[in-house]
Amino acid sequence: IFMIGTEEFPAHLLKGSFVGFGDSYFTSIDDVIVFANSSKAIKLFIEDWKSGNTWGQSSNYENTVKKLQEESGFSMVLDIQKFWNNIETASSVGWKSFFQRYEQELKTFNRLYLKTSQHGKKTNLHIGISYKKVNLGPSEESVSLSETVSVTFPNRLVYGPVSIRNFNDNSVEFVVQDELNRIYLLTNEGEEVFSSDLDGPVISEVFQFDFYKNGKLQLLFATKEKIYGMDRMGVSLPEFPLQIAGETLSHLNLLDYDGNRNYRIFAASEKGNLYLFDKNGAVLEGWNTKSIGSPLAIKPAHHRVAGIGDRMVAMGSKGSIHFFSRRGEVEPGSPVQLNGELGSEYVLLERGTAKETQLVTVTKEGEVVMVNLLGEVTFRNQLLRPDRESRFYLIKDQKEGRYLFVVHEYNKITVLDSDYKEVFSIPMLAGELKFQYFSFGSERDILVVVDPTQEFIFLYGLDGELLNPLPINGNNKVEIEFSESQNEYTIYAIGSNGFAAYKLPI
Repeated sequence: IFMIGTEEFPAHLLKGSFVGFGDSYFTSIDDVIVFANSSKAIKLFIEDWKSGNTWGQSSNYENTVKKLQEESGFSMVLDIQKFWNNIETASSVGWKSFFQRYEQELKTFNRLYLKTSQHGKKTNLHIGISYKKVNLGPSEESVSLSETVSVTFPNRLVYGPVSIRNFNDNSVEFVVQDELNRIYLLTNEGEEVFSSDLDGPVISEVFQFDFYKNGKLQLLFATKEKIYGMDRMGVSLPEFPLQIAGETLSHLNLLDYDGNRNYRIFAASEKGNLYLFDKNGAVLEGWNTKSIGSPLAIKPAHHRVAGIGDRMVAMGSKGSIHFFSRRGEVEPGSPVQLNGELGSEYVLLERGTAKETQLVTVTKEGEVVMVNLLGEVTFRNQLLRPDRESRFYLIKDQKEGRYLFVVHEYNKITVLDSDYKEVFSIPMLAGELKFQYFSFGSERDILVVVDPTQEFIFLYGLDGELLNPLPINGNNKVEIEFSESQNEYTIYAIGSNGFAAYKLPI
């Protein structure tokens, strides 16, 4: 990914078209140059392209191409469903009220096709509209959530499901662990691939890495005492498990700076000490017991920001944010001390310079704080705090491309967008709750609310609509896959009944 630090560079190239580029980021895929106004957008596009989640591989591609004649001088396809929010935002006041009033009817149109053709001195414009038949009245049927897989276990499951990819056929598989610390790898049909006893509960994500650089993927995860590396059949990798004498682990991350499979293992202890290993467990220079002075709020991370370089980030639970170089050198302006404790996620808004790139997080007291990579606090905003017991969370989607804020009161949860505007609010009487956010594009967004005490899992659209009138049985966070060809979600969860999968049609 390359950066051009010239404002509105695409507009210079294309005679004023495509504005909104403070900085321009680009890469090449096959024979196409792709531009975006952030490196995050480029990274997400590359992920979609690699996984086949692009329009050219969608089920609608062939039908759409047939409608575009080769002799057209110009052709454009507008997906109404995906573009609707842009239409409302960009419209004048009069048209905006029109679109809002007739939104339900206008959204029955799927796509708008524009084609031009030249015949001598005459230019013809062809407009085509495709539509779907819908019932504009209230639905008589509620959303149907059906259980498709159910697997019971001899002991209660307490961790997972964490999704990984089967490198043989690219199918999704899941890691779970029971209360006796036995870990299982399951297929998406619930069949056991392997199981193995560990020394304690898993305290990290489960990462996949190509340890042997042969296209086959292995697993990496941690308990409080050990870092485990296993192949897909549960066999330990050379030098694993790793241990740090005198330390109890709290977090783990897997890094691959250049995408060349020269992996780094980034670990943190409960004392607030950071360690960086190579894939064989050797401590790298500059990272032998580097302390930030307090336990970490979330896992330590590496960010490569176009136009800036690499930053290692560690966020302390007592309100400190630390920036390091890859060699463990403290960056200028680090650490940044905030007035409040930290316990939520953060997002990095990349803007091309260290001064403009912003780390955004929220304190336990509900203050949203932005810090740039020079260590300067650039923005503070106290969210409404209904009472002293209110809890605040920043929730990222599964691709870390979008985020929301959640305010949890004793009898209500309120969801805010990234501009702090209320998205929806619902009554919910619960003590401890867990939240997740999944976004699959085209208004296919799900907020997951897990009540581990009652073992209820609720799925909400961002309009506040409950998608599963009967809650899913579960005590932990879920995994969700979306199938565009089937137009349905698959939800994977664990609970007192074991491992289960559910289908939710849209």
